Amino acid sequence: MQHRDRAEGRNAGSGALSAIALVLALTACASGAGASPEPSDPTSDGQTVVLEANSFEPADLRIDSGTAVTWRWAGSMAHDVVGSDFASAIQTDGTFTHTFDQPGAYDYWCNLHPGMKGTLTVVSS
Repeated sequence: MQHRDRAEGRNAGSGALSAIALVLALTACASGAGASPEPSDPTSDGQTVVLEANSFEPADLRIDSGTAVTWRWAGSMAHDVVGSDFASAIQTDGTFTHTFDQPGAYDYWCNLHPGMKGTLTVVSS
């Protein structure tokens, strides 16, 4: 009888461990579902573009006039954001925000990385 009680105790313990492992696995899957690199999630007052490696993410963005766009540095590379009527400082972290009031197409780039370019299309709201 003692032998059976020990075996049942082991089985009950391994069942609890299995249940915990299952919960952890399901939680990991659920938190990873639909996960993507941060970039262009709308914020309450605009849009965000992430500067990472040698790219803007997203590189092309369509927004309503009056929308603020925030560029957010990720990683440790130095970049700037320059357009025909706006420019950030060269920096390795932090943010830069500019509001686009007039409809039109706005090209922007990083002076440090010639192939790093983006476009904003501003439409009437």
